Amino acid sequence: MWCPLAIGRRGIGRPSVAEVNAPKQADRCAVVDDLHAGVRDEVTLPYIPGEAPSQRLARAGRHAKLLAVEEEQFWTLMESAVTAAEHASCDGDGDGDGGDDEDEDGLGGAIAQELATRLAAMDTAAVLGFDAQFRRASDELNRWDVWAAAYLINGGCGDDSFIDFRTGIITLGRDWHSRVVDNPDALADHPAIREVAAGRSADFLFPEAVNYVAVDAFEEITGDDHAYYDAVEESEDQSGPGESEMGENFDFDDPEQMRRRLPRLVGMFLDQERS
Repeated sequence: MWCPLAIGRRGIGRPSVAEVNAPKQADRCAVVDDLHAGVRDEVTLPYIPGEAPSQRLARAGRHAKLLAVEEEQFWTLMESAVTAAEHASCDGDGDGDGGDDEDEDGLGGAIAQELATRLAAMDTAAVLGFDAQFRRASDELNRWDVWAAAYLINGGCGDDSFIDFRTGIITLGRDWHSRVVDNPDALADHPAIREVAAGRSADFLFPEAVNYVAVDAFEEITGDDHAYYDAVEESEDQSGPGESEMGENFDFDDPEQMRRRLPRLVGMFLDQERS
């Protein structure tokens, strides 16, 4: 026997007792709300008793009318979460001036929490759509010159930290992401980067927790801590840019090579350090 399942804030996980017993449920189509673009789409996905979460997830992924996150929605979601996290930080116990290292670490966690909460209120298709846009935005920053910028700003930057730095650039918003893709030396214009040059901690640019919001949201929706990884394995393309696509490699410890590519950031960080 197939029972209808409403898709929306509860996602595609196990239905509640209210959902199972709701009157006229069999005659209803669930309404998926796109919270950020004002789009409403009617979707029906039957619930099959005993179906494993991974099986249900695969079936949902094949459902053509499930909500997907487009680029515009991705940036709206990201920027609204960052704004909410910043406001919460200012309203909390901290003084909001970004001067305390613990506060800097906490901002990344607050952004991650805001994002995970928003995604968990949607469905797994939306989470996968968000994750695809997030990885695309990160891949666009996966270049040697962007890595060199991180190296200058942070006084060094390893492989894992560079992943976090790319996430940090994404949290700066669509406009700054685009500007850094065009020319990472443009970061010299960002007020927060100027504050880092003046002594502020750069931790806010390395928000590791934000990398895992899709995993957290998936588990919240499905109740299955492996569902996200199963879904990602089934996707067609999981490969990021190869080394050949990262542009020209160069020595980050060579001041002249760095100055040729990032003159303004070198002036703010390397030259200041030497003076």
